[in-house]
Amino acid sequence: MKVRLIALFLVFLTVVACNRRVETSQPTVTNTELMNQDSTPLNTAIAVSKDRSVLVERSEEVDSVSADNAFTEPVKSQGRNLIIVYVTIGNTGKEFGSIFGTQLQLIDNEGRRYDAVQDLEEAVTINMWLDKRGLEHSTAQIFPGGKVQTAKVFRVSPNAFELKLLVNETSLMDIN
Repeated sequence: MKVRLIALFLVFLTVVACNRRVETSQPTVTNTELMNQDSTPLNTAIAVSKDRSVLVERSEEVDSVSADNAFTEPVKSQGRNLIIVYVTIGNTGKEFGSIFGTQLQLIDNEGRRYDAVQDLEEAVTINMWLDKRGLEHSTAQIFPGGKVQTAKVFRVSPNAFELKLLVNETSLMDIN
């Protein structure tokens, strides 16, 4: 009986966790020292860790991101601005690795940080959208000396200005 109750409880938790929508995190304020740092211009690769480099190619504001698929819903702005940032991530190390460990956030002129869209259903749509454009998912593997192109989708406050890409909590990069 005890085992059945535990099993039912675990099933319940799994169902609740799978059906829970994860919203884009609320902006958090960052320190002023980081805000006073010079940012790296577009199309300039910089080392962001001992074995990764990042280059921001461009960004664009869109109304929605759609996989053009009958089975998925478009990712919508939900009263905010949807910003897509296109980046190239390089493996400058000697070992095979993924791009998953490269943390990317947007930061505005007031120091508010915005995480990439993380809702599970929306992530499926974004991954399908990336596939259609020949871009890699966040789980992509990179060989030593290799590079992958990807994009991140962010929801930002409508009153966010002078957006920069914050990489691994240390480097600011221009997005336009």
